[in-house]
This record gives sequence, C-alpha cells and structure tokens, in this order.
Amino acid sequence: MNQADLSPSQSSSSAQGWATRGPVALVYSPHAGSARGDHPQALLERAGVAVALSVPVDALDASAPLGQRWRAAGCVAAIAAGGDGTVGAVATHAVGADLPLGIVPLGTANDIARALNIPLAPADAAHVIAQGALQAIDAGQAIPSQTEPHAAAHQTAPSEAQLDAALTGAPTDQPGQPAAERADGRAPGGAYFLHALTLGLNVEFARLATDATRRRLWGRFTYIASAIESLDRLKPIPVTLRFTGMSGAPEQSVFVVQRETALFTAINLPVFGGRLGLRVPGIRADDRLLDFIIIETPEPQAARAAFETALGAMTRAAQTLWAPRSGVATASESLRLHPVQNPAGVALPGARWFRARAVEIETEQPVELTLDGELRGRTPAVARVAPGAVRVIVPASAVAAR
Repeated sequence: MNQADLSPSQSSSSAQGWATRGPVALVYSPHAGSARGDHPQALLERAGVAVALSVPVDALDASAPLGQRWRAAGCVAAIAAGGDGTVGAVATHAVGADLPLGIVPLGTANDIARALNIPLAPADAAHVIAQGALQAIDAGQAIPSQTEPHAAAHQTAPSEAQLDAALTGAPTDQPGQPAAERADGRAPGGAYFLHALTLGLNVEFARLATDATRRRLWGRFTYIASAIESLDRLKPIPVTLRFTGMSGAPEQSVFVVQRETALFTAINLPVFGGRLGLRVPGIRADDRLLDFIIIETPEPQAARAAFETALGAMTRAAQTLWAPRSGVATASESLRLHPVQNPAGVALPGARWFRARAVEIETEQPVELTLDGELRGRTPAVARVAPGAVRVIVPASAVAAR
C-alpha cells in the first residue's frame, strides 16, 4: 500500500492513521445475519466509503487469489462483511496484495471482531472502516489448504519434503509480495486464518452448524444444538504433532507430541465463544507465535459424564443468552488453562497448552481441518504463524490504548 492511500495523518510500522482515499472491494456473506435491513454496501457508502466492487463470498471459491486484481482496479482495501469464516477467506485473498482488511461483523460469533475491538453494530463498524487506524497483526497459515470450503477432500497430500519445508521455512505471500495465481483453488503457500485452525470435535461442530437444513430447523439455536450433537459423536483421533520454534527452545529443535485427541486447535486471536466472551489469557495478536491447545480424549465413562455435564451447561448458556431480558451477560472473563474451563465452570480434563512458531499435524488417516470455522484443509498439514501479515482497520482508540 502506498502512502497516498492514507490520510495525511501519522503513520508508523505497527499502526497507521487511516482514512479511505479510494474505493474498496467488498466481499459479503449472503448467509450471515442481516445489517438491520441494510446491505453492507449501503452502510459503507453512508459512512463515506466508496465501493468499487461488491461480490458474495462464494465468488472467492476455487478462485486464484484476487487481491492483486482488486488493487489493479483501484481498490485501497478489502472489506469482509460476514462471520469469521468470511473474514478469514477475504484475508487470504488480500494478504499477497498488501491490501488492508476491514470488517463488518455479521456472523453469529464474530470472534475476530471482538478480539480486535471492532464494533459489533454494522453501521458503527462501517464508520471505523472510514476513519479508523491500521493495526498489523499476525495470521496463521495452513499448508496445504483450500480457498473453497469442503474442497479439501480433493487436495493432493503433500510430500514429506514439502511438509518439512513448510515447517521450517519462512511464511509465504507476505505483505508487498505478489501472490502467484493458482487455478486449482489452493492458495499459494496455503490459506490464512486469523482466529483459529481446529481438528476433531470442533470440525464436526462446524459441519453441523453450517448445514443449511439444520439452520432452518434450529434458527438461532443452531450453534447450541450442533455443539450438543457433536459431543455425542465424539471419536478419538490419534495425532502426531511436531512443533518448531517453541517458546524458550532452540529455533531448529523439534518437539514431538503423540496423543489420542478429542480437540486440537491452533489459536491466533484470544477471544472465542461469541457472546459468551471467553478469552485465552496471554495471547497477543502480534507475538509472532501461535498457541496450541490439545484436549485429550477422556475415558468412556468420563466422556459420558463430561457430555452430560456439558449438555446442562450449554442449556443454561442458551437460557442466559436468549432469555427475554435487557442487557447481555458475560459468562466468563477468562479461560484458565491446565485445566481449561468452559463458561459454566466445567473442567475439561487432559488439556495441554503449547506455544510455538509452527506445527506439523499428522494423523493415521486424513482428517479435515477448519480455518476460522470453515472446512478448508485436511491432514497432513502444517500450521504456522505469519508475523504481521495482515493490516486490519480497527478503531483509532484501540490502537491508541496499546
């Protein structure tokens, strides 16, 4: 991005004053929640942001990274209007073109927006895009991975040499480096995620929660119903993890972990759980590391007890979230690790936490991975940090408070 794209105010390496001086590319999710009857383009234009092109997020599927084309069309930023999956998808297309990323949160959880202090009211978020500030944050990068949801089943498994190179090499498609175009739907160097990559329980949850028929049946209770059903379908996954760049260890050392896993997640941003307001302590958006949580598979009796306890906890959470009363209660201010706890105070046994630059994930059979809640990858794969890869338009007050 050149200096002409910024307002003539201050700029620095980590945060820059921002005011749009050109049109933007808008990518919106037609399946996300409404902006109170207003199309995101109308919200942006009312806030003073010109929109050069507006496309549904499905148009990105099986497409080579489009960021360079957006920049060539005169766009000075890429705007994601939708849930976390839409934000992650747009980031993958924007990073190689060095386009700042704006967010209009229209999803159910909106964990990325919450983590970056972006207003959840769409109109307020549009005003931030018009007059906010740029904050450089780390991203996660999954190799290999797809731009198109559910296409991972058709991807070719990478060779051992390719995985080793991804595990130890520098992230690709960094800001200012044009991304080579691919016609096979695979992002060059892998797709990006801003919030989390997951394997196991959360993948089954994502499969259920994104099913259109279930959404019509359960409406606003889709997430609760899907979480309960995914717990009931819990199956252990034997996984081998090879960590490099572990915090406090020599850079080239490899730390190997083998576990029967119910859930594995690579976390880049600390907030999750949507309105529950959960937060993993100690995670920063610019620490050049990813945090990894493994929840080992409990014994059958313990799993049944955990399921019954979680069922009651999620029922209470649903009653708390959607009971007809004013205000929104936050169930928990933080998530304690070793053991990890959910908002109802239910201990999750067998939780382990690691912090590293990258991890190679290997399973006995290919297993699907989610990136920001979308099915976009499968094992074997590498998840690694891409330091400062994304510049997000955030409230100026949030940058000033850092």
